[in-house]
Amino acid sequence: MRHKTKIVFVGGGSVTFSPKLLSDFILTPGLEDAHYELLDTDPSAGERMARYGSMLRKIRGTDCTFNYTGDQKSALEGADIVLITISTGGLEAMRSDLAIPEKYGIYHTVGDTVGPGGWSRALRNISVFKGLSEDIQKYCPRAVVLNYTNPLSVLTNVLYKTGCTRTVGLCHGVFEVCDTLADLFGLESREEIRANFAGVNHFFWILDFSVRGEEGYKLLKRKLAGRSLLEVLDELYKGREKAGSYGPLFSSLYEKYGFLTYSEDRHSAEFFPGLITGNKEKLKKYSFVRTSIEDRKKWMSEKTQLLNDYISGTEKVSEKFSGEAAAQIAGALINRKEIVDVANLPNIGQILNLPKGTIVETPGAINELGFRPLCAGELPEPLLKLVLPHAVNQNLTAEAGLKGDKDMAMEALYNDPLCKHLKSAQVRKMGMELIEANHRWMQQF
Repeated sequence: MRHKTKIVFVGGGSVTFSPKLLSDFILTPGLEDAHYELLDTDPSAGERMARYGSMLRKIRGTDCTFNYTGDQKSALEGADIVLITISTGGLEAMRSDLAIPEKYGIYHTVGDTVGPGGWSRALRNISVFKGLSEDIQKYCPRAVVLNYTNPLSVLTNVLYKTGCTRTVGLCHGVFEVCDTLADLFGLESREEIRANFAGVNHFFWILDFSVRGEEGYKLLKRKLAGRSLLEVLDELYKGREKAGSYGPLFSSLYEKYGFLTYSEDRHSAEFFPGLITGNKEKLKKYSFVRTSIEDRKKWMSEKTQLLNDYISGTEKVSEKFSGEAAAQIAGALINRKEIVDVANLPNIGQILNLPKGTIVETPGAINELGFRPLCAGELPEPLLKLVLPHAVNQNLTAEAGLKGDKDMAMEALYNDPLCKHLKSAQVRKMGMELIEANHRWMQQF
């Protein structure tokens, strides 16, 4: 009798990730008859997602099964794949990540990766990830772990540092840039683009790319014909919903450095000093959009209502893949095939001039043996100067959170580019306020 694949969604009640990922998984050959454990601390959210899964099984005509549980041991026992989409403390905990830095002139646009907001979010999640890593090694030591939780680089590093080494961090940022390029060049899909990229999560750089086999940057220069990237994209998307994602900073950074970075300006802005700090009026220059907790709650409410509509049958679930990589990767692992995809993995030389062990974002090969990073080369010197401080800080934050070393954690905060306008005493005061606001989840300090 064939082994029934067991897939665990940690944070299985998530309306952000679970609906689209469960749909993707059931559409993937080899996973349509798997057993799905939905692990969540919120019974109502987990049970609702189990109902959604049962609805998918019915309309897709598959043999998959779903179960909600709040018990981590029973969920993980014998698992083949573990997918993590949690946010310790939820939106209310995140409120302090945004509000406290704002008192010090730091106006987070996202607040989930770097800067004091990302630092706080990382430290809040580290103990939870350590416990999860220990249980994975105890109850399903051969399981492959797919992590989506931000800050992705720090928390994927925590999993590796605590012995959970069959792990990859996943993000769709590179795909968004490729989607924008596909629109720009009039391609049917991003599959006609091949890209080499390097950096850390949410702050990668496209070092080289091709379009149907032709040299991409040469084609891009020819396409722009002396105009700005922003101008050409604005013209392309005028009068229709943007299929791609881009902003003024995306264009400005290309013009300055000659390489494309993440097109989501809201993320990119948080990696640079001076763009979202000091004076709130500066945000207008690049049309930065700040997402408040109220905005996020409204969005979550809309997602929940859509999920309820799926379950009741008043809204039809898409038969297309979402574009996330998790199901494709899981399918390759289960079906013993090899694919190359975006992979956040420890640096063993795939980026030659970043510190070893840093979780870096490059292409990676995925097969039944696990994950193998592919060499992206060196970051050009101007790009290295931008990325290196964040790589160092992410390593420090992971180590500090695991050791419970408050001084080491503060060192990472002092070094963060978003804190450059502050005196060290102000940075420490802000850091202590964030730790105090999160004392429930930061017992290691």
